[in-house]
Amino acid sequence: MKTMPVLNTLVPEPLACRHSTNGRTSVMSKKRRVSPPAMGVVLSFIGATGTRSKRKAVAVAAVSTVPASDPPVLSPAEKKKKKGRKPSGVTASRRQQLARALGTGLLSVDERTEDEDDEYELLEMKPTPRRIVRPDPSLPGEYQGRVSVVEYQGAVYDAMLVRASVPQHSSEFVALQVLQTDDSGEFFVWTRSGHVGVTEQTLLEGPYYTRQEALAQFNALFVSKTLRSWTERDSIGYSEGSFTYIEIDHSSTEEDDSIVAVTATRKRRRSSSSSASRVKTIEQLSVHVDELPSHVRTPGSRLDEDVQSFLLMVTEAAEYEARAMYGVKQSHAKSTRSSSHISVALPLGRLSRATIMRGYDALHQIYDAIKCRADRTMLTHLSSRFYSVVPHSSPLEVIDSMIKLGRRVELLAALAVRLRREDAQSLELTQRLLAKNYLDECYDSLQCRLFPLSTSSHEYQLVDSYIFNSFCCYGTVHATTPSGSTGLSRHCVSNGKILNVFRIEKPSEAQRFEPFRAFPNRRVLWHGSRLGNWLSILTHGLLIKPCGVPHNGSAFGNGIYFTDKITRAMAYSHFSGKPGDRRQVFILSEVALGSCKQIANTSNAALSYVHHTSGGSARGSKAHHSCHGVGRCSSDTTGDYEDAFGAVWPLGKPTPAKEIPTSTLIHNEFVVYNPAQVRMRYIVVATDLGHY
Repeated sequence: MKTMPVLNTLVPEPLACRHSTNGRTSVMSKKRRVSPPAMGVVLSFIGATGTRSKRKAVAVAAVSTVPASDPPVLSPAEKKKKKGRKPSGVTASRRQQLARALGTGLLSVDERTEDEDDEYELLEMKPTPRRIVRPDPSLPGEYQGRVSVVEYQGAVYDAMLVRASVPQHSSEFVALQVLQTDDSGEFFVWTRSGHVGVTEQTLLEGPYYTRQEALAQFNALFVSKTLRSWTERDSIGYSEGSFTYIEIDHSSTEEDDSIVAVTATRKRRRSSSSSASRVKTIEQLSVHVDELPSHVRTPGSRLDEDVQSFLLMVTEAAEYEARAMYGVKQSHAKSTRSSSHISVALPLGRLSRATIMRGYDALHQIYDAIKCRADRTMLTHLSSRFYSVVPHSSPLEVIDSMIKLGRRVELLAALAVRLRREDAQSLELTQRLLAKNYLDECYDSLQCRLFPLSTSSHEYQLVDSYIFNSFCCYGTVHATTPSGSTGLSRHCVSNGKILNVFRIEKPSEAQRFEPFRAFPNRRVLWHGSRLGNWLSILTHGLLIKPCGVPHNGSAFGNGIYFTDKITRAMAYSHFSGKPGDRRQVFILSEVALGSCKQIANTSNAALSYVHHTSGGSARGSKAHHSCHGVGRCSSDTTGDYEDAFGAVWPLGKPTPAKEIPTSTLIHNEFVVYNPAQVRMRYIVVATDLGHY
């Protein structure tokens, strides 16, 4: 038997360069020569027959992450035997030595001989679950499979940065990675940036020939975006104008599906690559409500179904209008999923437990702000903070209602359950935020009560008659009931239909209005507004130039405009814009007009006629409390009806105006300049009443 010489042995580089092959971990690194003492274990031997001219070298690198108690992995000889191939001449004792060596780490075995044409085989060991960060899937194809993300001093140099701004309606991201090639040992800094969910820009900087150079460039980029150093990344909070660091979970095992960035094109994900073989790529994470534990399900609502339907309608309209305002393309196709599914978009990858907790914290601050009736500026700031922690590819909107908040809580709770990110703290926050149905929370935040009216009630009949008789006198359409007879019950006006009428009771507004009950001239008048504005209107009342609401002009100065013709209110009660949705919302308010200045033409000087206590600039006994833009179409005063509160309903049929027949206005317009002179009485939901 030949003597066993001492060999310079090939050992792998440190495990910073690591790839996944068929769900197992292998060392595929640049090889370097070291002296025998530097090796964890060295087994050098010659084939058992003693006739081989080629030595068989086994190099073992000690790896602390693999426990010694793990079961041994089959040697190449045993693999061949199991597959029915003739085993090479390795004795049982040598196999036992190999098995014992497996307890110390991963093996790299080269058993090629002169008469065997087999490629060298890697002994593979299934890793224990750990954080494995893969190179960005958007990397150019020539780098896929031959670079690894650098891990140095316990830190993986991989960062996802997000900057969201609701006022600017933008959500930007920057992905940074330090990469090392597996063959040449060169370093690169990879940057991918763009708007969330939109085509991105990429940049590969390098090569750098030392790790420190690459890390320095990474740190410089990180500081330029976040204004904080890489070592402070875990303490970076939201700062307006700067990027926020969020932790993306890259862990993956055979039992745990991984969700990767959907912004990477599938063409760049090679199906044959080891990193793609174990990854499940999805764009949406759908969770069925029945799959959620009871503690993260929204409890049922106590509200009347008509009230629930109204709240959902105006909230969805606000979201739709926010998309349309910024020119965002919207899909009008009907969803194939039922409402029992919660769809969660993950545009930048799946979120870690720490990131989800930060999302909960942001939502909790929004919850407190809504409960405290914080102004829109504060809600906008907090909404931007939430979107910076939980990236959204959809248009960003201010989370200013309990309904919008509740949907985000549901989304985050479903995400935590589906990705197994729950813990005691998230459970506590979820239960606190979902203690009450979010529709009920939204309703309570309005601080008013909505009472659906029966079609047979006296109040409903008044509203019904008002609609019928206030359709413009120029081309009045006679309405018919579904049975074909003319009447004042639930009917069609210009092929339209009343869907619901709600009586409004808002104690704070009634108290504010009390001093104006003494005004002799109080009327119930129409006001129209787009669907997305109604939650704000019911919460704060009708306001003069409210913040965040498009301005529709001011023919008689900045004030609150009313009319006695629903035709005129239609000009401002726009449809939501969704195909097939022709619903409109109007409000009937009791308006204390008092002494009313009649004006024939539009005038910016109208405020000069109004007393300063009513929002104008006039003083003295001749000052007025409101302005009346006299239209050519008026109402027959013989049909006026005075209700129990002393307010007049102009229910008379349309007739040409007698006061100022030469007026340039078509319809009457009544303007008050003090919101306290208004008390909301009824909400009317109708469909397809037509356009002005």
